[in-house]
Amino acid sequence: MSLDSFYASPHPADAAGATLAEVAAAAAGCELCKLSTGRTQVVFGVGRPDADLLFVGEGPGEQEDLKGEPFVGRAGQLLTQLIEGIGLTRDDVYIANVVKCRPPGNRDPHPDEIEACAPWLDRQLALIRPSVIVTLGNFATKLLLDTKEGITKLRGKEFAFARAGIDAALLPTLHPSAVLRSGGKALAESRSDFVRVKRALARDRPALPSS
Repeated sequence: MSLDSFYASPHPADAAGATLAEVAAAAAGCELCKLSTGRTQVVFGVGRPDADLLFVGEGPGEQEDLKGEPFVGRAGQLLTQLIEGIGLTRDDVYIANVVKCRPPGNRDPHPDEIEACAPWLDRQLALIRPSVIVTLGNFATKLLLDTKEGITKLRGKEFAFARAGIDAALLPTLHPSAVLRSGGKALAESRSDFVRVKRALARDRPALPSS
């Protein structure tokens, strides 16, 4: 599904408000797909509303569904470590997911669920306007790059993301859950990818004036 298809028909996200808080409030009552029937709550996103760096994962798991915040379990702990490894904290970035409700049993999100939820992510991107986007794993990468290529072929590369008024660098990397399952080599690849993220951020930030 192309990102451009987000705009093909009216969606509650289109009239949800002009701030992240207003859009989050509208998303909290979303019932556009079957995931809404099994959730504890919508896991909209968390972080700095004007962040230069935005992460997009797949969807909330059990702990995220209970807490209402993305990436709070073991995968979240690893993501936090990787963020801190490039000199930032979670408060410096914004973290979101492709789908905002937990798929049953942490299964993969279905295409119709992704399509129903995509405009919420689009509104987040448009309001935050990050200069660097990091897609975590296959689902976020395939959605935002509109590709069928898998993450193992795309990680370690940088792509231009220039749609819907957004002009950003997009860097795919492995999902932290996959890194935890795979171990050593995958962790080294993730750390290498985050070095590229740091370089992209430094390149896109204006230099401070000399005193």
